[in-house]
Amino acid sequence: MRRVVTTLLVLPAVAACTSHADPPPAPRPATARATASCTSSELRVTLAGQEGAGGHLAHLVRVTPTGETPCRLPRSPDAVTVTTTAGGDVRAEAGSSFPMVRLDTLAPGGAPATLVVETDTSCRHPRRPIRSIEISLADGDVALHLRRGQRFDLGCGVRSSDFGVWQ
Repeated sequence: MRRVVTTLLVLPAVAACTSHADPPPAPRPATARATASCTSSELRVTLAGQEGAGGHLAHLVRVTPTGETPCRLPRSPDAVTVTTTAGGDVRAEAGSSFPMVRLDTLAPGGAPATLVVETDTSCRHPRRPIRSIEISLADGDVALHLRRGQRFDLGCGVRSSDFGVWQ
């Protein structure tokens, strides 16, 4: 009988130890994956029109995502190059007279970004026919091929803005 009593005394002690044990750690909430950078293959560019003020003409290039997930735009393209139909290339200088509101992320179905390709109207050089505007990103280029008859005055050069929202 002594043996039975000893066993009975040990079992409640073991049960008491397991009932006061720390609970397993709660699962951590999933962290949101960082939004990937937009790649040139995920973007479509179109000419959205022109605006002018103070001797400057803004050619509005609309940048729209074609992917299924949001992507992050760089602050500005690596380069913007305007190609004439005669084969001459004019590389845009960074900076624009037109203010832009910064847009970091493009979402499918959301607002597109705009890039201003700016020329001056005061140079009075002949307006040359433009074949394309090429936007260079880290992974490649996105080209906007223009229809016949698009002419820009490139005599004073070209400037380009950061990506943003046109106001």
